[in-house]
Amino acid sequence: MFIFVRFYDSKKWQINTLRLSYSLIFILFIQYGSVYAQTKIDSLIVRLEQTSSKADRLSVLDTLTKQMIRANDSKQLEYLNEYVELAKELDEYDLAASKSRFIIQQYIYRGDTDRALSIIEEMLGYRKRYKKESSKAHLLLKRGGVYFSLVDYRKAATDYAEAASLFMKSKDSIFAADAHFFSGQTHSNLGEFVDAITNFEKAYLLYGLLNDTDYMLHVGNELHLIYRRNGLDKEADKKLEEVLKESKEKKFFSSIVNIHLNMASDDLYNNRLEGVKIRLDSAKVDIPKIKNPHIKTRYEYQIEAFYVSYYLKKGDLDAAGRHFETMLENEKKIGIKNIVIEVINIKALYYKETGNITEALKTLETFKEQTKASNNHHRLIAEKLFADLYREEGEFKKADEHLQIYTRLKDSLNRVTTQNAYAFHQSRFETARKEETILEQNGEISQLKKDQKVVKARRNALLVVLFLVILVGFGLWWRVNNKRKELRSQLNQNIKDLKTFAQQLLQKSKEHEALNNELLHLKQEAGEKESINKLMDLASSKILTTDDWYKFKQKFTMVYPLFFSRIKSQGYQLTKSEERLVSLEKIGLNSNEIANMLGISFDSVVMSRYRLRKKLNAPKDIPIVDFLEGVSKV
Repeated sequence: MFIFVRFYDSKKWQINTLRLSYSLIFILFIQYGSVYAQTKIDSLIVRLEQTSSKADRLSVLDTLTKQMIRANDSKQLEYLNEYVELAKELDEYDLAASKSRFIIQQYIYRGDTDRALSIIEEMLGYRKRYKKESSKAHLLLKRGGVYFSLVDYRKAATDYAEAASLFMKSKDSIFAADAHFFSGQTHSNLGEFVDAITNFEKAYLLYGLLNDTDYMLHVGNELHLIYRRNGLDKEADKKLEEVLKESKEKKFFSSIVNIHLNMASDDLYNNRLEGVKIRLDSAKVDIPKIKNPHIKTRYEYQIEAFYVSYYLKKGDLDAAGRHFETMLENEKKIGIKNIVIEVINIKALYYKETGNITEALKTLETFKEQTKASNNHHRLIAEKLFADLYREEGEFKKADEHLQIYTRLKDSLNRVTTQNAYAFHQSRFETARKEETILEQNGEISQLKKDQKVVKARRNALLVVLFLVILVGFGLWWRVNNKRKELRSQLNQNIKDLKTFAQQLLQKSKEHEALNNELLHLKQEAGEKESINKLMDLASSKILTTDDWYKFKQKFTMVYPLFFSRIKSQGYQLTKSEERLVSLEKIGLNSNEIANMLGISFDSVVMSRYRLRKKLNAPKDIPIVDFLEGVSKV
C-alpha cells in the first residue's frame, strides 16, 4: 500500500506525518489480528488433541468453533459436527441444537436444502429433551426459511407462527420480530390478507420498541403497500405519513426514495399521471444523498423505468426513448438477475409501442416464471401485454388464452380486494372494545411515550455536550502535541476504565438476570398481565438502560473517538442495537459476554451479527468490525 502526501508547509507536514503513522499502525494491527486469530485456532486444536475428558473437550470445542466461525475457517464444519455429537452424548441437547444451526446454515449457503432439512428434522427429533424454548424456535425459524425458498408457503407459515410464539415465551425479542415479519410475507404470498397484516403490525411494533428503526421502516413500507393494494387507502395514507415522517427525521434517504417510488408506482397503475412526475422528481432529488452505491444504482434504475412508463402514457416516445437508454445502462450495472417484475412489463410495453413486437415477446417470455410468482397487479399487466402482442402477431389462439387468464385474474383481484377490505374492518371491529379495555388498564403506555420524549431530549442534549467535548478535546490536543507520552498514558487509562466499566456492566447484567428470574416467579404467583404490557416488559428487559449505554459509549469514544464517524461517512447507518454489537466486539468481548452484557441469548447475538453482515453485504471471511474499519480506510 502506497500513501502519497503533498506537503505545503511545516504544519501540514506534521499533520500528514501523523496520519501516515496512524495508517501504518492500523494496517499492522489488522495483520496482527488475522495472524493472532489463526494462531489461536491452531493452539485450540492442539489443546483439543491433548484433552481426554469429554466435558473438557466440549468446552474446548465450544471456544474453537466460535473462533472458526468468526474467521470463516474451512474446517469449521468438521469441528461443529464433532461438537454436536459430543453434546448429545453428554445429554446437552440445547447446546447441540444451538451449534447445529451453524451446520444448517453452511448447507443453506451451498444450496443443499435437502441436507439442511435433514439436519433440522434430526435435531427436532430431540425437542422433548430441550430445556429452552428458543432451541426449538431457532430450528423452526430455519426450516420456515427453507420451505419459503422452496415456495412451500403453507409449511413455512406454520413454522414461522410456532417460532414466533416460542420466541415470545423465551423473550428473544429480536427473533420474535423477525419471525413475525417473515410470517407476514408468507401469508401475503398465500393471499391471507388479515394474517399478513397482523404479523406485519406485530413486527413493526417490536422493531419500534427495540429502537431498530431501519427494520421498522422497512416493515412500515410493506404495510403501506399491502394496505394500498387491498383498497384500504385511509390506512395506507396514515402509515405512509408515519413512515415518511420517521424517515425524514432519521434521514434514512433510501427509505424516503423507496416511498416516492412506491407512490409513483401506484399512480402509474391507476393512471394518476399528475402525481407520477412529482414523485419521480422528488425521488431524484434525494438519490444523491444515499451513501450505499449499490442501493443508489438500483433506485436510479427504477426511476428511469418509471419515467419510461410515464412518457409512454403521455405519448412522448422521444422522451421515453431517452430514459429507456439510461435505464438499460443502469440495468447492466445491477445485473439482469436483479430486474424487478414491474420493470419487465415496462420494457415489454416500450418495445410494443415502438413496434418491436418480437423483442417485447422475448422480454416477457424470458421472465415468464418470475411473472407467474409475482403479485396479481403485475401479472395482470403481463397477461394483457401477452394477449395484445400475440394478437398483433396473428397468433389469435395464444392471444385468447392470455386474455382469458387476464379476465379471470381481473375478476379475482376485484373480488379479493373487496373481501380483504371487509375482513380487515371486521377484524378491527371485533377487537376494538378489547383494545380499549387494554388501553384503560395500562396507563403505562401513555407514560412510556412521555418517558420516550424525555429520553430523546436527554439523548440530544448528551449528543450536543459530547460533540462540544470532542471539539474542545481536539483543540487541546493540538496545543499539547509535544506531550504525547502523557496523552498515551491517559489513553491507556481510558482503555482500562472502558474495560472496567464493561466488566461492571457484565456483573450488572448477571444481577439483573437474577432479579428478572425473581420477578418472573412473582408474576407467576400474581397472575399474567395483558398482552401489550408483555411487549413493554419484553423491550425493557432486553436493552441496557440509556444511562448505562451513554456512559459506556462516552468511555468507548474516549478510546476510539473516530470509530463511528468513519463508519457513518461511508454511508452505513447503524441502528443503536448494531452500534452496541460492533462496539462490544471492538473491545474484544466474545459472544457469551456480549449476550450477558445486553441481557439477551447467545443465539440472539449470533443472529444480530448475521443480520448486520447481510445488511452490510460484508464478506463471510472477514469479521464485521474489521470489514467496517477496512472500508472506512478506503
